[in-house]
Amino acid sequence: MVKIQFVHTSDWHLGYTQYNKIERNRDFKDAALKLVDKIINIKPDFVLHTGDVFHLSKPSPSTIIQSVEILSKLKKSKIPIYVVRGNHDGGTSNYLSKEGGVLKLLDELNLIKYIDDEIINLDNLNVKILGVGYYHGKKINDKIEEVLSENDNFLEKSTFNIVAIHGFVEGQMENDIQISLKKIKDLGVNYFGAGHYHIPWRDEINDIYAPGSLECTKISDAYRNDIINNISMFSSFYEINSEVNNEKIWTKLKVKEHKISTRPKVLLNYISKMDSIENIKNELDNKIETALNAISEIDFTRINEKPILNLKLSTNLQINETSKLRVLDWYENKFLHIITNIDGIASDNLLDDYNNLGVEKEIITDLLKKDKFLKIEDIDFIYQFMEIIEYGYKSQKLSNETVNLISQKIHELENFQLQKNSRGF
Repeated sequence: MVKIQFVHTSDWHLGYTQYNKIERNRDFKDAALKLVDKIINIKPDFVLHTGDVFHLSKPSPSTIIQSVEILSKLKKSKIPIYVVRGNHDGGTSNYLSKEGGVLKLLDELNLIKYIDDEIINLDNLNVKILGVGYYHGKKINDKIEEVLSENDNFLEKSTFNIVAIHGFVEGQMENDIQISLKKIKDLGVNYFGAGHYHIPWRDEINDIYAPGSLECTKISDAYRNDIINNISMFSSFYEINSEVNNEKIWTKLKVKEHKISTRPKVLLNYISKMDSIENIKNELDNKIETALNAISEIDFTRINEKPILNLKLSTNLQINETSKLRVLDWYENKFLHIITNIDGIASDNLLDDYNNLGVEKEIITDLLKKDKFLKIEDIDFIYQFMEIIEYGYKSQKLSNETVNLISQKIHELENFQLQKNSRGF
């Protein structure tokens, strides 16, 4: 009986020194190493990676070394890994094919099999993979059609057909759909794997799966469905099994979600009815102590590792009293990083969490300063613009026209930078 077993992972974001903490850079590497160790134990036929191996399209030498160390373990175990391009790996296929790009380099080193907007055949497994990298907006649909038009026999029933993309699927984001469920249904494939969405997501009826990121590139990634006692400390990948039945038809998928332990994130969101700074601190002390104790109960190996704190607190304090809640000073020795939002006032630390779209802050800042149509007093609003653009949040400070203009200019500038890079400037 013909059988298939593979693993689906995504969004490693190697090289991300989040919050300017070297510990976070190591966290992303360690998560990938743990993943590979688990994969080697599973011994699948192959691994499918749906983009964003790296956090930057031009990773540092040390980050490339990290990737070689991680991927060499798979190569040594003779487990091939097939990768599509994410938006952080590089913006366009043209850019990668001209100058190579890091994914192409890893391919030439025989550490990965890079799928560059094409269909590849795994003849020994009777598997075909249509892989399409990241494209802005709904252009990914056109690219899939273009690849299909060049391969008439992709949807043969005798083969196990996979589509792998890096983009949002309908049902993930309310206002950002890069490919619709109807489009996926019309493709009629055995497995549709997606990257870009950082929280594990599945549509079992239509065989669509997104494993999420291996670590949190923003604190919102921590709000998964497996939070325990206000602690988020896991990432996921999928193990997929199927076989051909007596009628020579691939059976319904058996998909198992595996979890990897990551640096704990303490997520506190509550309303305090206390009437003094001292009482609020005592209350907060108790909640934090409870959370820290819970970490050791969930995974005792993490007991000596400083977590990340995300605190959203509403109080009855007067505005001039809120500033006396010195959360960063009180708990800096207990946490690697602290993000606060107290009575609607966000800490400066929160701004660090928005800079993750692969577009340099300096480039956009310069654009905003020079653009005569935009009157922005605080240039740090750019982080809020990024969040609005990526997730469709409504801005309370800016008109829709302004948001749309910035979105367009950022996209134009990103393409311009990639074109410069591809020409070797």
